[in-house]
Amino acid sequence: MLEKWLDVFGDLLDDFVPKAYLVYEKSRESYLNDDLVTANKLKRLNYLLHNSEVPYTAEIGKNPVFAYGGIGVIIHADAKIGQRCNFGSSVTVGGDRNGVPVIGNDVYLSTGAKVIGGVKIGDGAIIGANSVVLTNVEPFSVVAGAPSKLISEVNIDNFEKYSGFYWCKGDDEKIKRFKEWYFIKKKFRMP
Repeated sequence: MLEKWLDVFGDLLDDFVPKAYLVYEKSRESYLNDDLVTANKLKRLNYLLHNSEVPYTAEIGKNPVFAYGGIGVIIHADAKIGQRCNFGSSVTVGGDRNGVPVIGNDVYLSTGAKVIGGVKIGDGAIIGANSVVLTNVEPFSVVAGAPSKLISEVNIDNFEKYSGFYWCKGDDEKIKRFKEWYFIKKKFRMP
């Protein structure tokens, strides 16, 4: 039985497996061009490749990171997600009777994190592993637990401790730009 699957998919498996965001981008592009047949096929491809639900109707900003290509990520069809967000494996961004999450820029959602309902997650927030977020999270707050609670805040003085959670990690020039943008110019916000 497995040999038959290898016969069918063998050549494809020799190349790279497209990451969840790439498949989402193509699916979203098809959706915006009124090609729902292709959009739906690509959405199902994401499920097949990554066991993920990343619907083309969700709004996801540029340059996100999906850990391990996007394994187990579930995003509500009406979610709004900012730029450069980082998703661990098995992250859920789901709705309830109170609405759907809206997530700012540069948010880090650790492995297994669940953000549920009509909550807002501010820019630069860090959501701890396996946390369940049911209330708003202020910009540059660090929350953890189920339900999540504030455990720390990221600021210009302690940024080095948390810089590994952001796109600037390990690069002094990028860290300087990141700190200037967010902490000196105060560009962080709630979505």
